[in-house]
Amino acid sequence: MDWKDVVAKVRKENPGLMLKDHLKMASKIYKAPEKAVESVAKAVESVAKKTRKALKGGKKAKKSKSKSYKKRKSHKKRKSQKKRKSHKGKKARK
Repeated sequence: MDWKDVVAKVRKENPGLMLKDHLKMASKIYKAPEKAVESVAKAVESVAKKTRKALKGGKKAKKSKSKSYKKRKSHKKRKSQKKRKSHKGKKARK
């Protein structure tokens, strides 16, 4: 319920009182929306913006591979190259 709705309801129920009394009574009844709801609404809006941008054909950033992945990959390469060289050397000796 909106603040104005609460005040109107209180005024309707208590017609003989002054406005300041109506406002005091309405303040006891009225409960403001929680901030959590507002933050969720903002988060949803930001996701909606990103989605609209993606649907329009915005550029997607390529995912880069982590440094550790690159290190592991290069390490495996070097290791396999060493094995091949040593294996070829053994065949030539025989």
